[in-house]
Amino acid sequence: MDPAIVRDLVLLNASEEEKLVEVIWDLGSKFPESDLWQRHQAADAAIRELSKQGWIELFTMRWMPSAEVDYERIHPNAVPTMLQQPQSWYPDNRTAPFVERAVLWITDVGRAA
Repeated sequence: MDPAIVRDLVLLNASEEEKLVEVIWDLGSKFPESDLWQRHQAADAAIRELSKQGWIELFTMRWMPSAEVDYERIHPNAVPTMLQQPQSWYPDNRTAPFVERAVLWITDVGRAA
């Protein structure tokens, strides 16, 4: 997979405040010959790099009992640990509606790049 294309797909997903699994799905559409492991590794590497550069931020999104959505920023130093947790990529929908999901947000620096 071309790292530049992967990076661009991550940035596109971040501009739409998408969940991490959306990146995997988009990579599957763009690179249908790739397997899940390849897509995951490519997305992980791009997210780590873009986070280090300050182009994206990651947040935990929680649906609250009141039907409100709560966002909590994931500190950049915690991003590598968060990315190692399968639940960050593939949340367990059985716990809905109180499920937590990691989402990508693009920063002003990322938009300007």
